[in-house]
Amino acid sequence: MAPPRHLPEEIQAAVLRIKDVEVNNNTPKILNHAVVEAFSEEYLKGLKPGTFLLGTPDEEDELARSSTSRGDDSVGFDSLPSFGTQDRRSDDNEEDLLSDSMSLDEDLYQDEDEIPMGIEPDRKILVDGETYHVAEYLGKSWVAEIMAQHNVKPLQKPPNILFNPFDHQLKGAAQIDHCLEGVFKFFLLGDRMGMGKTLTATLAMWIRKDEPGMSLVVAPASVCAQWVNDIHRYFDEEGGLRAYWLHDPRKSASWLLSQGFDIIVVSYEFLETSLRPIQAFKGSIEAYANATRHATKKVHYPKRPTSALFSKIWKVTQQPWKRTVLDEAHCVSKRSGKRHQAILKLPTVGVVCLSGTAAHNKWTAFSGYLDFVKAHPWTSHARFMRTFCGANANPSNPGVVETRLLQRMLQAILVARPLDAEGMSRLHGLTAFAVCFELDPFDQILVATYTQKYKEEVVKTARMGDDQTDQLKNDGDDSRSAMGWASKARCAAAHPLLLAEIPKKANVQVPETSEQGPTFGRLKTITEDILDTERDYWLGLVQKDSRLMENSARVRVCVATYLWYRAQYPGEKIAIASVSLKILDIMDEVLKKRLQIDAVRFDGTVAPQKRHATLRKMEVAAPEVPLLITAGAGAFGINLPFISCLIQMEPWWNINMELQYTFRAYRLGQQKQVKYIRLEATNSAIDQETIEVQLRKKAVNDRVMAPLTHSHKDEPKILDLWV
Repeated sequence: MAPPRHLPEEIQAAVLRIKDVEVNNNTPKILNHAVVEAFSEEYLKGLKPGTFLLGTPDEEDELARSSTSRGDDSVGFDSLPSFGTQDRRSDDNEEDLLSDSMSLDEDLYQDEDEIPMGIEPDRKILVDGETYHVAEYLGKSWVAEIMAQHNVKPLQKPPNILFNPFDHQLKGAAQIDHCLEGVFKFFLLGDRMGMGKTLTATLAMWIRKDEPGMSLVVAPASVCAQWVNDIHRYFDEEGGLRAYWLHDPRKSASWLLSQGFDIIVVSYEFLETSLRPIQAFKGSIEAYANATRHATKKVHYPKRPTSALFSKIWKVTQQPWKRTVLDEAHCVSKRSGKRHQAILKLPTVGVVCLSGTAAHNKWTAFSGYLDFVKAHPWTSHARFMRTFCGANANPSNPGVVETRLLQRMLQAILVARPLDAEGMSRLHGLTAFAVCFELDPFDQILVATYTQKYKEEVVKTARMGDDQTDQLKNDGDDSRSAMGWASKARCAAAHPLLLAEIPKKANVQVPETSEQGPTFGRLKTITEDILDTERDYWLGLVQKDSRLMENSARVRVCVATYLWYRAQYPGEKIAIASVSLKILDIMDEVLKKRLQIDAVRFDGTVAPQKRHATLRKMEVAAPEVPLLITAGAGAFGINLPFISCLIQMEPWWNINMELQYTFRAYRLGQQKQVKYIRLEATNSAIDQETIEVQLRKKAVNDRVMAPLTHSHKDEPKILDLWV
């Protein structure tokens, strides 16, 4: 309880005067309903929700539809407060950067969005030891940061560049440099896919070319070679940037410095594995000390690990990474992910995140980006949720108040430009089709059964306590979880062979004359991450099945769609994508046996060093040769302007993954109209459930991003904070 305080002298005097007033009213009025209503109407005339005033849900919805940009009258600081070092922790959760299967694990457990027990949702934040209302913190000084970022003058075209950058790219490069030299040391470039974010980021690194040190690009393994090639082709040899793809852990930091590189490109996998032995070295020293104290035999001293990325030489020479660019940054937005934690260990001046789908899976993904931002109070996911989830405590659907707060916060560090009329005029159009079909009767029943089990487990998981939920995640066999049932439903809707049990024995061989078929219906999660020997067994099953196409309605429809497109557009190239590596194995075999076509494969089985050559092989292949590509490999970073038809074998849980896949082909450099075709089974319960999940997430993400997405020529919309 707060201590009692004395009233100011002016108030005390007023109270004394009030006490001296004598009430003498001999004709009291009788209050009835009509009098009260008239008084209320007069008193509330012109009063409406606004700053520091919260209306009813109906009033808020009405204002959300009719509100226009108005001047900001909230309280602000003279300057942004400073903050100490953020507390960061890591756990064992992996980031599935290039996963070949899209499971429900991400949807169910990714962000831990629940507000922790004991923390009440409120609008208070702690700043330099003082408690402030969030509207004060996001007030005038924050708006000043937003406008300062917008008013930055565009970069002048570099003299040695071989391309003509677009206006939005020159403006974006200047905005990146402004924010990284400012208080936040961070910038999130959320331009629509195909808008040339690679060139924009390269121009931002070129601005600091003559300063000591190097810049770092971290990207999916499939696009590292593409990054190096693009950087080299943007400029001439004399005035350009020297880029190097680092994938050899034996290369040292001193060697990199001696070569005079401007930009180092690494994959997320290489970044994480480079840090792992450094973190484990302390434990190795302790184990060595204990062993030498008690062991009777000689123990070898552990070898000290080295890493070019995390070397102390950067601190000694005072040359941290000038710019750290994270391509497809939504892949590492999870705060607890190992790759996310590895990025936080990098010695860098500032971080640039590139993502055409910043809120990739859920709007709460913005919490993870704040780990890379300096000078802000949301140093944990719990603090982020307390401010931006609010009293409704519903992370799936934030209210109008929470959305306005989040939008105001992001406007200072995020720029997202749409594919406007000028950009679309440089392309040749995009047409989307849905090819609808029906599953075979038995498959329909099996899919419906598995989908119902999935829904029941989702409800059960939502009702479970934290301890039980953690136990569910840690169980070795997750076949009875919601993720497991959904995986089975998707497999049953694709091809019955996907439900086959793959033995875990390394020496299992498929008999040449086997009368016993594969086992079905076993409650084991179907996984794409199998050993080479297990994959050999699986491929043996596929090759020996003579009825691959007859046993799956989805495969039959996919082949028919492929043949129809070849007949309609004989000179254009086709890509066929799926979340399942195994269904692509089946498609590959069907194309070989039925059509005598050897497809080009691009998936997790292709080594990163060979992926660039694989794409070049596809570029020069005959039009009838399709590219079979997994969702994980095809939705991140690669450019496919030589492909104009995209066939997607099933709906995907995350609609942003579908957008990423579409914009691999629908981007600058495409010379044909792009046709996007998605196969949908109308009687498949899991297909329809997936589409419903897509639409719910899209509605929330679109609402959050609406005022954040605008042309580089337009001023930001500073909306009122209704708190």
